[in-house]
Amino acid sequence: MARQGTAEGPAPLRAWLVTGLALLGAILGFALLLRADIQRPRPYAPAGSTGPAPAGLVWACTPRAEADYYTLDGYAFLPGERFEAVENYVVLYDTTGGDHLRLSTAMVRRDEATAAGGDGINYSFGGFTAFVRAAALQAPPERYEICLLYRSNTHDFLYHSGQTLAGGAV
Repeated sequence: MARQGTAEGPAPLRAWLVTGLALLGAILGFALLLRADIQRPRPYAPAGSTGPAPAGLVWACTPRAEADYYTLDGYAFLPGERFEAVENYVVLYDTTGGDHLRLSTAMVRRDEATAAGGDGINYSFGGFTAFVRAAALQAPPERYEICLLYRSNTHDFLYHSGQTLAGGAV
């Protein structure tokens, strides 16, 4: 006759499996919620930036339309300045509505930035990549100007590029 409910029986093993699967489901659910929150564009108030863009900012950004989202890859730096601290964000400006959306932006190494500088300083840490889901935008892509919230070293300014999310000029 089989014993149930003892340390040698299948009941404790089943309880551990159910508990483990419940914990795995909770962790996966939390990760998915966190991912969705990180990817969500945030409203941005441009009054938070302290000044105008200095002359000489080197900027390059390539927007690409994918199936249901847009990616923006590029770099920005001020010639002659080494990066000590970098916290830059891509911002989309609705040219008709006046709203600003700060996108989830990752700093990435872009060696082409150093090549563009041409002065021997390593600007590769000025690289970035950002994305936004098309469903998160309230207007068509040609209405959004790509801007850069430049918070590197002691600078804090919002640079308007004149380039739209659709790839054209404002």
